[in-house]
Amino acid sequence: MATGESVTDLVRSITMMTAQNKIEKFILLYSQKNDPILDFLAQSNAKYVLLGKPAKDSWNVCYVDNDNILAGSDVTSYLVKKGHRHIGFLYDDFSQVVQGDRYLGYQRAVIQEGLNEYHLGLSEPADAIGPPLRTFLKKHPQITAMIATDDLLALQVQRQLAQLHLPQAMSLVGFNNSIFAKVAQPQLTSVEVFPVALGEAVAKMIVNLSQQQNAPNNMITPHQIIERDSVVDLTIGEAN
Repeated sequence: MATGESVTDLVRSITMMTAQNKIEKFILLYSQKNDPILDFLAQSNAKYVLLGKPAKDSWNVCYVDNDNILAGSDVTSYLVKKGHRHIGFLYDDFSQVVQGDRYLGYQRAVIQEGLNEYHLGLSEPADAIGPPLRTFLKKHPQITAMIATDDLLALQVQRQLAQLHLPQAMSLVGFNNSIFAKVAQPQLTSVEVFPVALGEAVAKMIVNLSQQQNAPNNMITPHQIIERDSVVDLTIGEAN
């Protein structure tokens, strides 16, 4: 395990691990654009597997991931089926490949449905996202549902929404089906990404790299929408 307070510290730690301990295989638990760690491993001819889709050269990198583009599209379509026609997308770091893919899936779904796109970056600290969120909803009062790129961001948004006293309940969906989804009030509908399956697949892939040269370059694991109480079904009562 390599850790560090900065990228420089992390590169130094990995350099020592490869030089002193003769470690030749690594698992990266994230995928990020312009990652110096990935560049160092490639230059060092170290074997590695990514947990997440690579930002580039995916055909030449071993990785395990969910289909986050499909997941973003699925959760958007889920909200459309619940009667929502104005759906916002909230993110906090587009340098993370996973967030960009989920946004791309959202874009594809709203285009397919002929809907307008609304997106907002919330990169401020948790206690400072209120003003931009308030401005966003004031500019787009027609929004009835929002998708957050992960449950933690969704929980932060949910707490801010409670203080805004909106005229109608705002539906909210997150990703990862974490503990945050279960402690939210109301409990958060979220996309389960099955982290145990992801971890097992990454471990098997890194082992296979030392046993066979023609190991699979990538593996995609499933996702599932876990319904809870944070989404309002606007279709109820329409027939009446």
